[in-house]
Amino acid sequence: MIVIKTKRGRAGRTQWNVYMEQGIIEDRNEYPDSYRGYRSGTTPSGGRQCFIPDVARGACTQDSVTTANLFNDPRATPLGTGRRQQYGVQVNGGTETMRYFVSGELEDELGLLRLPDFERARLRRDGIEIREEWERPNALSRASGRANLNVNLSSKADIAVSTNYIHLNQRLPQSDNNVTGLLGNAFGGPGTQANINSQGDSLFGYRSYAPGDIFQETTTQDVDRFIGSLTGNWRPLSWLSARSNLGADYTSRVDEDICRRNTCADFGTNRQGFKIDNRTNFYTYTVDASASAEFQPRDGIETRTTAGLQFYRNIFDRNGSNGSNLPPGAEQVTAAAVLGADESTTESRTLGAFVEQNLNLGERLFITGGLRFDRNSAFGADFGTVLYPKLAASYVVSDEEWFPEFGALNELRFRAAYGASGVQPGTTDAVQYYLGTQARLENAELPGVIFTALGNPTLRPERSAELELGVDGTFLDNRLNVELTYYTKRSTDALVARVLPPSLGTELNTRFENLGEVRNAGFEGLLTAQLVQRRSFGWDVTLNGSTNSNRLVDLGDVPPIIGTTISQIEGFPLNGFWQRPIQSFEDKNGDGLIGANEVVVGDTAEFLGYSIPRHEVAFTNGFDFLNRRVRLVGLVDYKGGHLLGNGTERIRCQNRQNCRGLIDPTAPLAEQARVTALVAHRSRTQAGFLEDASFVRLRELALNVSAPEGWAQRFFSGRTLSATLSARNLKVWTDYSGVDPESNYGQGDIPSDFQTAPPPSYFTLRLNVGF
Repeated sequence: MIVIKTKRGRAGRTQWNVYMEQGIIEDRNEYPDSYRGYRSGTTPSGGRQCFIPDVARGACTQDSVTTANLFNDPRATPLGTGRRQQYGVQVNGGTETMRYFVSGELEDELGLLRLPDFERARLRRDGIEIREEWERPNALSRASGRANLNVNLSSKADIAVSTNYIHLNQRLPQSDNNVTGLLGNAFGGPGTQANINSQGDSLFGYRSYAPGDIFQETTTQDVDRFIGSLTGNWRPLSWLSARSNLGADYTSRVDEDICRRNTCADFGTNRQGFKIDNRTNFYTYTVDASASAEFQPRDGIETRTTAGLQFYRNIFDRNGSNGSNLPPGAEQVTAAAVLGADESTTESRTLGAFVEQNLNLGERLFITGGLRFDRNSAFGADFGTVLYPKLAASYVVSDEEWFPEFGALNELRFRAAYGASGVQPGTTDAVQYYLGTQARLENAELPGVIFTALGNPTLRPERSAELELGVDGTFLDNRLNVELTYYTKRSTDALVARVLPPSLGTELNTRFENLGEVRNAGFEGLLTAQLVQRRSFGWDVTLNGSTNSNRLVDLGDVPPIIGTTISQIEGFPLNGFWQRPIQSFEDKNGDGLIGANEVVVGDTAEFLGYSIPRHEVAFTNGFDFLNRRVRLVGLVDYKGGHLLGNGTERIRCQNRQNCRGLIDPTAPLAEQARVTALVAHRSRTQAGFLEDASFVRLRELALNVSAPEGWAQRFFSGRTLSATLSARNLKVWTDYSGVDPESNYGQGDIPSDFQTAPPPSYFTLRLNVGF
């Protein structure tokens, strides 16, 4: 369903609002040093390293240790200062018959990555013209426009038209888990800035490739998106109303990646040149219609019955082309010596119907019940329609005559709700695929088929049913509001890719089946309070938080799914971290080093913790001054009760061999122990790198100043004038040893910090003017 809820025009004089924003982007994070430990008799220009576990067992003697941090060197750092700017205009007005709202916005953001000074000098020395996209490889520009029109056709009918167009262009640098990525080479440096590449050029502490070559690979994404809807409302009778909606959402996306000949990192055949051009179209169409009938059978009782139909259609259509071995100066796929192409199209459709009954008893008790029926093209051929019920009740008990009066209580409400929902299978998960082939039988060639995917004719959606119980209270003349909710959720028929036996002879050795049950439970709370409310000063606070626990109850007849660090095991949380635990460590001989024989690692993998936050809290403070013309707001949030895989430090210790715990004999014993358990213990474990990622962050500070009434009119014939100064991601408090506990390489449900850029800080000034 596409429903656009946005600003609408209002009858009266045309009003204009204009805003302008300027800001800077900074990286205020601390990055780890890289270390190198030299064996006796070696020189900084080469030779084998000597690591703590080897020193502890007497295999080598360490001569010296060097450190380097290219992020702290002005000549080598890829971090600069980014900028952002935004300009927008809004206009609304109209009459009682027709109202309009029109807006436009331009946004431009230049990321904080830049070409380091030493690389700029190298390219100029070699006579290479530095392109803009190499100089600043991370950038975004966006233009958007919106137009909404509401027309009253009569006292019984009206229509609303909403449109929105967005054009987005962005440059994306190579990063994350990427051999030729920036942070992979920056985090993986050798602990000295004396290293050179195969051409004899200084790498200034980068691992294999320097930014000048990394940034030459240009990746761009162009997006054009249109969203539109047409809504009609008809009220033929005082008790009967009908509504219909048509919606369309179209996105065109072009992804390009190019290395021109003799540019980019010297990896594989990259310097021969290549071009990738992928073009994707996304279409979503919705149609829905409903009718409602309202009755008042007797005083104090009101009912509303609603029934409707809904239809969704989603289309994914992609064509990709690529070419490698480009001639000098070429930038098109067709110029390449080796060409390739691919295409993919999927479509899904959903037809749904619903009926809902609402009951209002004396403006105290509100009851809603409903049923929804869905049929989806991704369901298996042998599965028909899914049914989702819901039932909710809300009771304002404080309005009852028998309820005792409390001086501080204004309203007390109890509520309960039960509802079911589902997650559809993938578009082709239930479909059987095969390829034609020739089979030899009794000395004859006969036509045959090979099943590439077995399909599942009984595949159905994942199903979740949730029960909520809550209480809401308003106190102290509505200055204090409290909402408390408990929920329990049961998800069944989980879609799991089950491994198939090889004897089935399918090319794809998995198929999706409805297996397993997961349960979630937790609490949510919201508190808002106006602590002080005077003309000269006001103080309000908002506190909201939640807690959650989940458990994988049943995995069907599928054995436990064991991954490298994440496993799915019955009786434990979904997507839990599992590793052999480090049970203890001790510097038994007092040499200040932890050897393999001084670490005790468990024999079997154990559950170590959740992979997503269990507890979240956000606390907002707002202060008003000078009759609310000046407002200062601060937001602090907390997330905790979970672990985060510090993949960046793990790969630095295990593969890059440049972390402190592996090399520096002055490193804390706990840091040495986790590295020794990873690289030298017979039961090698990553447990030490699954860290508590709880944190408190000063998320945002904002100061808004509104000019006194009449200033805008006096100085530029305006209506309103205000300015907002804001800062975001200012400070984080955490025991997590990585750069930032919110760095996330993962694209799915499981966060992962793996050579990933941490969140930057934003500082912006915004001016708002109304005419």
